[in-house]
Amino acid sequence: MEDLYLYESGRRVYYFGRSNGDNEGVGWHVKGKMGGLWFEDVRILSSVKLLRGEKNLIPDKFINNLYYKTLNYGKTKLNFVAHPTDYFFAIYLENLEPEDELVLYLDQTPLWLENEIYSKELKVYKKTTKNDHF
Repeated sequence: MEDLYLYESGRRVYYFGRSNGDNEGVGWHVKGKMGGLWFEDVRILSSVKLLRGEKNLIPDKFINNLYYKTLNYGKTKLNFVAHPTDYFFAIYLENLEPEDELVLYLDQTPLWLENEIYSKELKVYKKTTKNDHF
């Protein structure tokens, strides 16, 4: 199966990324920062990957279920489910092989489009415009 984009969402949480887990190239207005697991406007995870030894696995099948998404890696299944209204998102595995490893890449980044900036310390500063009044 070719690499494809995966999207699973509720009202307050969503996951957007590529099926191979390489989400750093996803996004256009904040380059490389739009993929991953988001709780409203804060990114919690940048990527989710399934490794077998040192090899990043590519799914051989994608299933778009009514309430969740599934990526199949042979008999191993990686499932993504978002609660429809609450702050809840689950990533769970079925039939995990002994050498398989689920890797979650943390990135607690607040982003508010391009009219805001942030520092490495996660302090947020708003850019001033000529319409701002103090």
